This record gives sequence, C-alpha cells and structure tokens, in this order.
Amino acid sequence: LGEEIDMLVKDGKTILRAEARQHLDLDTLDRLSGKMNAARQRGDRVEAQRHMRELLKRYPDNFGFKVLAATDATLVNPEDPLIELADLQSDPKAPKAEQAALLEARAQMLIVRGDLEGAIRELVAAIDLSPQDYPGSRWMLAQVYQRAGRLDEAEVLFEEAFRLSPESMALISQYQILLYKQRKFDQGDKLGESLEELEGIYAPR
Repeated sequence: LGEEIDMLVKDGKTILRAEARQHLDLDTLDRLSGKMNAARQRGDRVEAQRHMRELLKRYPDNFGFKVLAATDATLVNPEDPLIELADLQSDPKAPKAEQAALLEARAQMLIVRGDLEGAIRELVAAIDLSPQDYPGSRWMLAQVYQRAGRLDEAEVLFEEAFRLSPESMALISQYQILLYKQRKFDQGDKLGESLEELEGIYAPR
C-alpha cells in the first residue's frame, strides 16, 4: 500500500499548489511549504510534520494540506495528533472527488492501525463517490480484502481496477499473485503475458 500512499501524497502536492494561489499571505505560505517540502526530500518526516502543523493552523480549510498531513502522519506515526488536526471528516458539501480522497486517507490510517474492517467501510464509501473511471479506491480495497482473507471479493475489485488501468504493472503483478494463490493458473499466466508486453514497451532502449 506504500505506492498508494505515495500517489495520494503527489495528488496532495498538486492540490496544495493550486489552492495556494487563493491565499493572500503567499510569502508565509511559500516559506512554510518550502521548508516542509525540503524536509520531505531529505527524508526528515518529523521536521516536515512540524512545518505541516504550522500550515494547518494557518490554513485549516485547505483540502490539499489535510490529505498531505494525514498521509505523512500515517507514514511516521498513525497515533500522531497531527491526524486530528487535519480534521479528515468528510464535508458533504465538498466535491465528491475531495470526499473520496479524504476517505482514502482515513482508510490508510486505519490500515496502519490494523483496523481492516474500518478501512473497508471507508473504501467502499470512497468508491461510491469516485469517478467511474478512477481505479485507485478499487485497487486499495482489493489489497485490503486480500489482507483480510476475502480473496473472492479481492479478485472482483482487482479485475475492476485492471479494466480501468490495464497498463499499471504494479497492479497487474498484485492481481497475478492473487490468482496464483487461488490456483487460477491459466488466468494468472494470461496476466503474465500482459505484463511481459508492458515490460517490453517500457524497457530502456
């Protein structure tokens, strides 16, 4: 699930920069976000969180900061009070894509804490809010189902995610492993062929 966390963080950065333009105090914003990103690049997540706290206090309604703060806190310490500061309660008036992203972030924290059933509830709700062509929530839920031993349900979600993202080698690899665990060797081998084709396309030349 680390890849999903990274993907969410990248999305958070994009949103962060877009929303930053709405604020007048851009000097302070740029200074704090610059320090935060510098600490992240150094791998110093504790220092990054310190700057994130300042950002959240100054801009408590910024959606990008909320998601980024939650994912960072999850990676460092899922019990960190920074998570509560991020206030990841879904706002029913917010765009559906934002609500879904917050539910995914909440699910990540529940996964780290070992609450798989709680994560499943959040991700099922996220899928209902996500665009029909978005594979992320489905892929995450497939992984959680697999962890929970609910392999048939995991297969359904992997298949849906694969249809939406047929060129994701990471997704295909995980899906193939699941099929082999279920002794569905023919289906797994067929996915392996797709993987080999993609590896040929993206191989360095």
